[in-house]
Amino acid sequence: MILERRQTHYFAAIAMAIVLPLLFAASLIWRPNYAMTSGAADELFARAGYVTETAESIASERIKLGVYTFTADAVQVSLSETAIELTSVFNLRIPDPLLYWAPGKDAPEALGDDAILLGGLSGRSRRRFVLPDEAKSGGQLVLFSQGSSTVIGAGPLPDSLKP
Repeated sequence: MILERRQTHYFAAIAMAIVLPLLFAASLIWRPNYAMTSGAADELFARAGYVTETAESIASERIKLGVYTFTADAVQVSLSETAIELTSVFNLRIPDPLLYWAPGKDAPEALGDDAILLGGLSGRSRRRFVLPDEAKSGGQLVLFSQGSSTVIGAGPLPDSLKP
């Protein structure tokens, strides 16, 4: 009885050693190709603030918010609307980074009630933010971590980027 089982397992192992690599190779060859994204997703990315089309830069500055450095470009979105496009120089290694605009000349230690949420940031993706009308008088860009509920850094809005 034991000899019969051993022979069965022996031949089953040989069959699997031959058939399984062939099945694996066949599954890789005949797998379907899916497009990563289609043009239909561009509207969703644009609504979330990711830059899907290029715009001519009016001004460009490097700004530092805490330990993170950003390349900021002022772009003309429409005849009456100017926005800033931010790209992080390094990957953001903070949980749920958000960008706020806060009035005042001094960098805030905590997020005040008068701060206006501009949007979320992620990695090194280029993001477009429309500044509020109050930003014409100046103010601070505030990098806030929603995951740790702390202000990571703040810096003044450069004059060349004001709307």
